[in-house]
Amino acid sequence: MVMKYTMDKSIKECVPKTERAKNILEYVKANYTKIDKAEMATHLKLLTTTVYDRVSGVRDHIIKLKHYFNKANEMKVELGENFLKWLILESLPVSFDAVKLTYNALKEEWTLEELMSIVV
Repeated sequence: MVMKYTMDKSIKECVPKTERAKNILEYVKANYTKIDKAEMATHLKLLTTTVYDRVSGVRDHIIKLKHYFNKANEMKVELGENFLKWLILESLPVSFDAVKLTYNALKEEWTLEELMSIVV
């Protein structure tokens, strides 16, 4: 099986012999799912401390924050999309204060895509 050739040797030796890829994936998921507290803390720290550096584009900055957000959610940290939108707006410099005021003044919620298209 191709799958076994691409596995790390330490995992491959522990996986029971089977012909079905689904069985291998289920075994690996059940026995080797890892939630590293240090890695989770790193992603949360990056998510909450990253500010726009005025060098890269705003779109790149938002994509970077979305990446950290998704990584944290993959590690079973339940963060809502509203928190991410708030965090994105807070990480932007003073020159984006008009956008922040508009967002807070409106009753309707913007999606992440709408927020990205407005600030970019």
